[in-house]
Amino acid sequence: MAPDWSKKCTLFTPDVFRVCVNTCFNETGVRFKLFNTFCMNSGRLIRNIMKAVRVAQFGGPEVLKVEENVPIPKPQDNQVLVKVYAAGINPVDTYIRSGTYAVKPALPYTPGNDVAGIVENIGKNVTTLKEGDRVFSMRTVTGGYAEFCLTEEQFTQPLDENLTFEQGAALGVPYYTAYRATVISGRARAGETILVHGASGAVGLACVQLAKNLGLTVLGTAGSKAGMDIVEENGCDFVFNHKSDNYTQQIMDATKGEGPDLIIEMLVLLYIVVTYTYHFQDATKGEGPDLIIEMLVLLCIVVTYTYHFQDATKGEGHDLIIEMLVLLCIVVTYTYHFQDATKGEGPDLIIEMLVLLYIVVTYTYHFQDATKGEGPDLIIEMLVLLCIVVTYTYHFQDATKGEGPDLIIEMLANVNLDKDLNMIKKKGRIVIVGNRGSIEINPRFTMAKECIVTGIILMNSTPDDWKEMNASIQTGMQKGWVKPHIGKEYSLNQSSAAHNDVINNTGTQGKLVIKL
Repeated sequence: MAPDWSKKCTLFTPDVFRVCVNTCFNETGVRFKLFNTFCMNSGRLIRNIMKAVRVAQFGGPEVLKVEENVPIPKPQDNQVLVKVYAAGINPVDTYIRSGTYAVKPALPYTPGNDVAGIVENIGKNVTTLKEGDRVFSMRTVTGGYAEFCLTEEQFTQPLDENLTFEQGAALGVPYYTAYRATVISGRARAGETILVHGASGAVGLACVQLAKNLGLTVLGTAGSKAGMDIVEENGCDFVFNHKSDNYTQQIMDATKGEGPDLIIEMLVLLYIVVTYTYHFQDATKGEGPDLIIEMLVLLCIVVTYTYHFQDATKGEGHDLIIEMLVLLCIVVTYTYHFQDATKGEGPDLIIEMLVLLYIVVTYTYHFQDATKGEGPDLIIEMLVLLCIVVTYTYHFQDATKGEGPDLIIEMLANVNLDKDLNMIKKKGRIVIVGNRGSIEINPRFTMAKECIVTGIILMNSTPDDWKEMNASIQTGMQKGWVKPHIGKEYSLNQSSAAHNDVINNTGTQGKLVIKL
């Protein structure tokens, strides 16, 4: 009688197993060695279906369904078939699943980009990897919440033996995003002070580890005692609870009133500016300069104020208002014509705007002289407004001793960006990594600080960026400073719970992963 090989050979479905048994044993029986050889040589050919999470319609976590008859994909020229041992959960996975992300996949689809596993097969043009290699990837072709997935060779890297597959699934998006935010966009330098807002999450912890390795003084925030402990264990010099009412003052005290050089912000959306940006990008074929938005915001404020003044004066106003509107009209008209002439690209027009403001202010003073210091009401209102802004700026500079943090990495910008602008050191940098809503800020903070506020998307990286990031992460794994912290593990059937937890957590603590 043939042994019960079904528990030993999990590659086979029951029907395929019966065929194998009949073929190998017949009525005389065959030794296990022969049957085992058959399994090893035929398993890959026989198995052509797998388990995978599938999304048939956009919606909440409940739309994540496990299917057991999904075809195993075949690698094309530059693709790699990975047998997945662990898949990372990222917030962006939930945005895509809900249908709110800017780019939507065709339905049905399998979520997930962060994976770690073993190379099962490769395309004919793949040269850097071979079957059996331990690898991780931050971008999949067919989705990572599955037993097998396709990745592209350029986004698939060797996984060091020092790390588990679960840790490997926490490498891609978190560590590459952290490097791009801190080093490439944030230009962090040894000796500077960096504030990581939301430091207990996967990206935040990666930023802490990277910044410490680069020789920066690291400040981090978290929303729970457990989260603060994890941040401190990963080498953070000062840890603050961002749910505390006075945590920003604590940060300023820790930096002796100067604040950090670099802020990495994980979550911000300037709703009006961003909304306008999309329309402007459409009009300029996706190229237009960012700084035109700043100029148009100022123009909008001036024009709105003018209309209110016209109402107050029953639509009459004064000659200066007419001059002001004509001047604004010339600038706006010039802007659009210039955009046409430069095929929608255009230079930074803030210089033009400053020249315009200078002319207006100069004209105002001459007009005051001509009217013996009296002038029309609008000039008086305008000077009061300027006075308030300038006075506020000076008081703010006094309170922060004229400086602020060097670098802030922000994970939740819609909550923290206004605080970041208050804390940032003069000429500092705020890098936004994450955002979940809108926020209202005073752009004059950026003027007073002359700071840079920028956002990043990992997949906008250039080939040189990828080369630099790959080298750094590989070195970090080998030297031991790359140490992903796993917050919680889930099974494939628990993917809905994982999606809920990655968004609705009370205190993020590392990376959430699906273990296969």
